[in-house]
Amino acid sequence: MEIEIANDNKPNTKAIIQPLQGIRVLAALGIFFFHATRNWPGPWGVSVFFCLSGFVMMYSYSDRTLVTDACSAGRFTFRKIKKLYPLHLVMLCWAAIRLFIQRESIRTLLLKLIITVPLIQTWSPVGYQALNSVAWYLSVCVFLYFVFPFILRHLKTKRSETVIVIRILAIAVLQVFLGFVVNRLSFVDDKWMLYCFPPFRFGDFYIGCNIALIFLKRERPIAVESNRFIATLIEIAALGINVAFCLLYYRINKQYTWITYTSLFIPTTILLVFVFAKGNGLISTLLSKKLFLHLASISPFFFLIHRQVIYTVNDAMAFLCKSKPSPIGPIILSLGISYFLARIYKRLLENHEKRKQQNET
Repeated sequence: MEIEIANDNKPNTKAIIQPLQGIRVLAALGIFFFHATRNWPGPWGVSVFFCLSGFVMMYSYSDRTLVTDACSAGRFTFRKIKKLYPLHLVMLCWAAIRLFIQRESIRTLLLKLIITVPLIQTWSPVGYQALNSVAWYLSVCVFLYFVFPFILRHLKTKRSETVIVIRILAIAVLQVFLGFVVNRLSFVDDKWMLYCFPPFRFGDFYIGCNIALIFLKRERPIAVESNRFIATLIEIAALGINVAFCLLYYRINKQYTWITYTSLFIPTTILLVFVFAKGNGLISTLLSKKLFLHLASISPFFFLIHRQVIYTVNDAMAFLCKSKPSPIGPIILSLGISYFLARIYKRLLENHEKRKQQNET
């Protein structure tokens, strides 16, 4: 994908950190099963996505200079989302048709389209998950991509690891404090402010950027075989801690729900991203297999598609089946359809790029 840069026209030569692509797949599946069953904490996957995005962006652009004015930042943002935007529009149409069949008024649908087509829905507590509800994530990403060139300029100044760690801790503590305050404001929608509001999600993204700085300062070649056992134990511990916090998610009293939107998973996400960025253990090796890399390559498309597929499959099952079917069948069917549609969209993009290159030559 093209990027808007200054004084640097060379392509990005940094290798993809393959284990993190596997973590991306786990996060996407976690969100899918949250929407399909409610038996897995979706906020965990979302926190991983935002932190991982910050990490990957900083890792990829750390040796570059991006132009930091509003027009250039806007072009940079467009280039980051242009492959997803057509799919976003398709899924909005899918959602609108489904809701129209369910007799939602045309006026309501039009109002929802007005705020979701330009991806501004998350800036208001009204309709922030309108139509294709998962598109709120893309709306937040538009803001994060726009501010990234300014973040990059700020973070590229030389800083010690101590200063970077202090920044990470400060942002994490600030998010917890803001959550505590917002929860006590009866006129504020907790979920909107602490889960979907772009400036609040800046924290997860900014933490990911800073983790990348620490990683870059310590980056070394792949560890020798003698370190593999210890690295594997560390990876198992990191995954175990994340699973433990995911189980804790369902045991937290409802009056503390605000903690689960972001704050609960900040420490575990930091640990997960940093440990698997090293990529020295056996679990990292597993997550670097071709299957995970393939699934990671279609995960953005899968994410935008899956919610409407789940709704449509459930609607069809309710219409066709007189008795309530087992949930396993609809879940498997929704997962399969979402995967194949994501794969088809990726293939269409690849064919478009090939035709574009042929026309240019």
